[in-house]
Amino acid sequence: MTARPMTDLERRIRALLLDGQSRKRVASIMGISYGSVRAVSDRLEYLGYIRRVPGAVSPIMYYDPAVASTDTLQQTNVPYDTPQRSTLDTAVPDPTLSRVHLAGSYLCDVLFEGTTDPIRDRAGRLLGHWRADTVAMRGRTDRYGDLTVDGATVTICLRRGKSSLTLAVWPGEVWLSGADAYNRGAQLLEDRTKLMAELLRLNGWRLGPPALKGVVHAAHVDSPILPRMDRRTIDDNAPIQPDTSGGQCEVEAFNNADNNILSYLPEHIRGLYARAKGIEDLLASLVRIQEYQAQLTATGMPILSGASDHLGGMYQ
Repeated sequence: MTARPMTDLERRIRALLLDGQSRKRVASIMGISYGSVRAVSDRLEYLGYIRRVPGAVSPIMYYDPAVASTDTLQQTNVPYDTPQRSTLDTAVPDPTLSRVHLAGSYLCDVLFEGTTDPIRDRAGRLLGHWRADTVAMRGRTDRYGDLTVDGATVTICLRRGKSSLTLAVWPGEVWLSGADAYNRGAQLLEDRTKLMAELLRLNGWRLGPPALKGVVHAAHVDSPILPRMDRRTIDDNAPIQPDTSGGQCEVEAFNNADNNILSYLPEHIRGLYARAKGIEDLLASLVRIQEYQAQLTATGMPILSGASDHLGGMYQ
């Protein structure tokens, strides 16, 4: 039996699932309910468009049966730093997109220290590793590691002090658009940290809940208000700040309300420009009409008017 063509919604959900997103994360990205994503994923699996990765339980992961089989999937280890071809179209960032990231890190108490073996998921795929060298600083020893979680590079650091053992996590960044991108992005970064903890659990680690040590930033590249901002002076009390530390000009917001304003500001400015252009065109038309009437008056020719008594029909 030939499977029916996918709908636009099914095609988008399938692309996100094949990119390694969990069903809960897909629901958050698309702004729909988890139940809807689950129903669509089950339907896509029934139709043969996706298959579950063996052993992947929490979260459930999928692969494309047209390009991989269960046997080859279990035998193949994908290096954590190998670039993966995305099934989604990547567009050049625009000012309406929010680049949500941390100025700081998440910190987890290490309840039980596991092994430093290569980090793999439940399907056995290689996602990352611990670095061999350690760094001694300020009365403690740091050991870093790198892994890929949710399609993003996550850096971790095991901090061993005299009487403490903690794990710092830098979960990377996420690009989002639409309302409440700041809150949604902050939640995604926290979820990414929790997913990292679940991966380490497979190596025997037990971590406490992540605590945010820093501030969530939402940056906008090439915002239209950048030319109006003084990038040489930083006002700590300002609701938004210019930033060039990442190598490009950005405007950053530090809460959801201000970020919503930044997100819709380009569209609002374009709307104001369009209205101003329309008003200018209307004023120019009125000026031309007045000049034409003045010319008719100067030459003694009658001026058509709806109020003229001698006109009838459509001119009344």
